[in-house]
Amino acid sequence: MICTSCKQDKASTEFYNGKTIKVYGASLLLPTNECKSCERTRKEVARKRDRKLVLEHYGGVPPKCQCCGEVIDGFLTLDHEAEETKIAKQNESRRSGTVLYQWLVSKEFPPGYAVLCFNCNCAKGIYGICPHQISGSLPLFEVPDPRDHTR
Repeated sequence: MICTSCKQDKASTEFYNGKTIKVYGASLLLPTNECKSCERTRKEVARKRDRKLVLEHYGGVPPKCQCCGEVIDGFLTLDHEAEETKIAKQNESRRSGTVLYQWLVSKEFPPGYAVLCFNCNCAKGIYGICPHQISGSLPLFEVPDPRDHTR
């Protein structure tokens, strides 16, 4: 078979089987015309492009954590900012990662999302607020003193 992307003649094992679709109740296997290597590369490029578009839309250029200002791309995540967004997300199929980025681009970046670094996003999810947002140095939880036997 010849790959439509790289134009190389490759063994049929170098191609994915394709997609199965239903046509009038019968299953039909559509062969793929792209070799595995070219398909992976194309999807990786699209994933990186969509992620960059989403992070720049919700986090500015260059994207940064809206809580602590972190700019390292590998640490940045997308937060479902509003309660309505969380409810809408639960009612639809669960979207995350690549599928969420594709959906946000296709819907022209709906409101209710924010860029947070992984630490701020996890803290917000666990404690309801990131420690960066707490005035002073109040602990989120109290660690008991093991020498204190009055408790």
